[in-house]
Amino acid sequence: VTHDQVEAMTLADRIVVLQAGRIEQVGAPMELYEHPCNVFVAGFIGSPGMNFIDAEVTEASSSGATVKLGGGESIRCAVDASAAKVGDQVNLGVRPEHLRVGVARNALATTVTFVESLGSMTYAYCSNAGVEDVITCAVEGDRPVGSGDALPLSVPVDKTYLFNAEGRAFPRLISQRQQHA
Repeated sequence: VTHDQVEAMTLADRIVVLQAGRIEQVGAPMELYEHPCNVFVAGFIGSPGMNFIDAEVTEASSSGATVKLGGGESIRCAVDASAAKVGDQVNLGVRPEHLRVGVARNALATTVTFVESLGSMTYAYCSNAGVEDVITCAVEGDRPVGSGDALPLSVPVDKTYLFNAEGRAFPRLISQRQQHA
């Protein structure tokens, strides 16, 4: 038993994630990281924690979803969204280490509000005109980035997570290559 996430992720073969004495999910460390069953597990596993962005479903099928963010950006998600309907309110999840600096089709326009430089890694804390919460992005430590900088962030489709209004995760779609890696 430990409250130390790093200890659990590095030493355990299986982890039981508890919230208020209730089991949220049981699985191997990477299973919890890659396929969290809900917002709680997604936010608990990983450091820094996953970014959650309010969104609205604009397209939904078993082969993916497209969501619209408050600033008008459309983000494509590799999830089985067959249980969703156009207009549903959802949370888009993306881990800081999965965001890429640069303009792409699946992108957010952000402005850096604060920088935490850790040597080989820098965490940029960003704002977006239509997003209430801060968006955290991990960038290379030698990349010059400062407060007030415009920082376009691309969101790899296969690194997205989507959660319904109750906080339950839509199943992520992964390629055969990812399954066997």
